[in-house]
Amino acid sequence: MNAVMGWIVLGCLLAAGGLHAETVRIEGGFGHQGSGWLFGSRRDQSCWIALPWHLVEGASESGRRFRFTDQAGQIGEAGPAVHARTIPGFEDDRDLDDLALARVTVGRRDGACDSRLGLPTSLAYVEALRGSPSLEFVYVLQSRFFRLDVEMLSGKLDEARGGLLIMRPRNPADSERLQKGISGGIVLLRWNNRSLPAAMELALADGPDSSFKALRFDRIRAAFEALERAASSEEPVKDRGSLQARFVDVRATVLEPSSSLEQLLDEKPACWRAAVQPGQKAVELVILVDGRDGRIGSMTLDSQPDCGAATNAIVEGRKPGGEWALISTSCAVAPSPRGCRINRALPYELRLRMVPPGGHVGLSRVVLE
Repeated sequence: MNAVMGWIVLGCLLAAGGLHAETVRIEGGFGHQGSGWLFGSRRDQSCWIALPWHLVEGASESGRRFRFTDQAGQIGEAGPAVHARTIPGFEDDRDLDDLALARVTVGRRDGACDSRLGLPTSLAYVEALRGSPSLEFVYVLQSRFFRLDVEMLSGKLDEARGGLLIMRPRNPADSERLQKGISGGIVLLRWNNRSLPAAMELALADGPDSSFKALRFDRIRAAFEALERAASSEEPVKDRGSLQARFVDVRATVLEPSSSLEQLLDEKPACWRAAVQPGQKAVELVILVDGRDGRIGSMTLDSQPDCGAATNAIVEGRKPGGEWALISTSCAVAPSPRGCRINRALPYELRLRMVPPGGHVGLSRVVLE
């Protein structure tokens, strides 16, 4: 009977669609890099990332955000991350020692993350893992995405207990590809040409069999749902007085050192530095503006001399989902410039295109009034 119920749950989820592979590259700060899973909340359509805690522990404990890049090269920011062991009800769950969850703050609109956190129960995973024709491991190493076929060695599947699985490459020749730096890689189930997240790699296993430990995704899903219930995460949009603003699209190559894009909307000094992505002609940013006043009057783009050379931005605007219309061809990006007139009803999106005059664009503050 339990097996039948597992197949029913799996079939319903597959029929619903919207389950796409969203492995992303994580730049956790302090030299830590790895992988994570980008997904959307079913409750409010906000975007989140599940990832190993050790990748972002230092940055998150100091209140910093981290950057991520998807497989299409689009970048974003998330965090500070929440350690799963701090979520109410999971304080004593040692399986979650190295799990973190972080809300996306830059680079994605709410509703833009179609992937989910896989199947809802351990029973459903028992049936899916038993019946999957193959398991694919997607991970990042030295800023590149890789894939290899893996198989499961153990995991207490008969009783559906525990959350840690032991897995290894199906082809012994791939064993040398398992090395330090693959943290957060995602094991995917293949079923009817769909990808379901099965487990997240947390650590290489001790021993000679070239295996790794992975946390099953129903455990990750349970932790996230508890986090949402507790409402302990930071809101994705900060109130900037009467206006609210958020960077929802970023097309650039961020340079180090660089502030978070969100810091540009604060009153404190910042410096976000970026170059043009290969194949593009300009650094491009999209800002979504909303607020209780109902209108945005102007935008000021401040760039201090020690952050970047003065330039101009081409500014376009639109109502969300509409067509872009030109607002200005010469909005100054300079030290303490005059604001560019916008005068549009909210909500409204602004697209900035900046051609670097000296190799990179530097922004110190974005003021919306």
